[in-house]
Amino acid sequence: MLSGGEFRALPNPRQRLAGCMDFFIGMLDDPQTLKSCLAGTVVQEVADSHPGLRGAANACFVGAVDGFRALIDDALGEKADGEDTTSLAALWMAGIQGSFILAKASGDPTVVRATLEHLKTYILSRLPAASHA
Repeated sequence: MLSGGEFRALPNPRQRLAGCMDFFIGMLDDPQTLKSCLAGTVVQEVADSHPGLRGAANACFVGAVDGFRALIDDALGEKADGEDTTSLAALWMAGIQGSFILAKASGDPTVVRATLEHLKTYILSRLPAASHA
């Protein structure tokens, strides 16, 4: 799904990062898209009792965080030193997962878009002004 995302063809790294976030925001804003994640749901329920499932869910999250971190690193370029891009990428993942829980609890799916839009603004603000293209 992500490997074929149109954002991959955008001309500069900052645009690709923003495009990736827009891809998720748009996809999850679609009323037909289930606001859930199999790995997130499973690990919430069985993390303590099923270490194999916990490990599989963790591998899923680590892969997603690593892919998103690579986009952040590319957007930062030489300015990446000193920025904890792994933690920043994990924040994006936590925002997705947490917004699913909030949407389910509130019955309001718009919380997903609102949360991810705020995170997008924050993550892009972490990029140095020189990289705004």
